[in-house]
Amino acid sequence: MSQKSASIVDQWIDKAEDESYTARHECSFVQAGDKFILFGGRESAQKLDAYDFKTNNWSTGGSAPKEFNHFQATSYQGFVWVIGSFKTNAFPKEIPEENIWLYHPVTEKWIKGPEIPEDRRRGGAGLVVYNNKFYLLGGNTIGHNGGFVNWFDEYDPYTNTWTVLEDAVHARDHFQAAVIDHTLYAVAGRQSGELMVYLSP
Repeated sequence: MSQKSASIVDQWIDKAEDESYTARHECSFVQAGDKFILFGGRESAQKLDAYDFKTNNWSTGGSAPKEFNHFQATSYQGFVWVIGSFKTNAFPKEIPEENIWLYHPVTEKWIKGPEIPEDRRRGGAGLVVYNNKFYLLGGNTIGHNGGFVNWFDEYDPYTNTWTVLEDAVHARDHFQAAVIDHTLYAVAGRQSGELMVYLSP
């Protein structure tokens, strides 16, 4: 017998909200207080949509400074953090963003943070917070033309210190990471090989 209540059934629920947000992919969706923040991606990347799950309504927030795509934003200390993303949407060679960026949902303002070390910049990476430090795992350095990496980095926002850690066992990008019970999980993703073009005879 499952520990779940007999009245609870695993199922998908259509919230039937106003659906005024921008449908998009290669974006980020992160909780910040009583709202979910949806931004970046391929479609209208600089537009930021906020979903209030208490009122079941969408609204528009502060426009992003760049066309962030292929990234996992993370909420920490009242801000939404973007660390490790592409800043251009020119498929197939997207360019990694040089800086950390913070978004403050209350004031709808963006803050340009410190530079990411030049040799550690990438998009498509997993980002988590653990014990007041950020951990950036995997990613891709040159978009869809290859460049997948097994890099693992730690960023301390209090000392503004970037530390290169031991490489992960597998290189991957286009994935999400999470910390559960003091363990970092990297799930799914892909290894981006060289761009292949099929020409019909």
